[in-house]
Amino acid sequence: TNNALHDSRVNIIIDDGSQFVRNTKKKYDAIIITVSEPAIAYSLPLYTVEYFRIMSQIVDDGILGVWVPQVGYENTRTVYYSLNQGFPYVYCKEFRKNYCVLFWASKQPLDLNLSENDLALIERIQNDDNYTLNTLDHPILKYRWDKME
Repeated sequence: TNNALHDSRVNIIIDDGSQFVRNTKKKYDAIIITVSEPAIAYSLPLYTVEYFRIMSQIVDDGILGVWVPQVGYENTRTVYYSLNQGFPYVYCKEFRKNYCVLFWASKQPLDLNLSENDLALIERIQNDDNYTLNTLDHPILKYRWDKME
């Protein structure tokens, strides 16, 4: 069937994401993070350099997908470079300008069908070295999201 939920290879884990990531010994082909925005305390750790580095070990040969709502360029750049601390290849696709961005991160290049606008955004970010990383000690995304509300 086409229903991924019934595929024996699919594991849906409903748990404290940061706790799960810290404690798991399993390796996964893919992890997709669809949590609330970083301004919410329980989801903030999952957007940090520290957790992206841990997740790079869990999806060693796989892919990490991260959905980030209500982004804007500055936050997109921060998430991109924070992901890049654990993964050498980071891609992003913007949905409805500044509504949300889907990031993919991997240790190998990915063959994705990205639009010219998405490729231009990635190139702009890669040529912009004026960024701040989102870390547990300096959760810049939380501060920025708090200001947006």
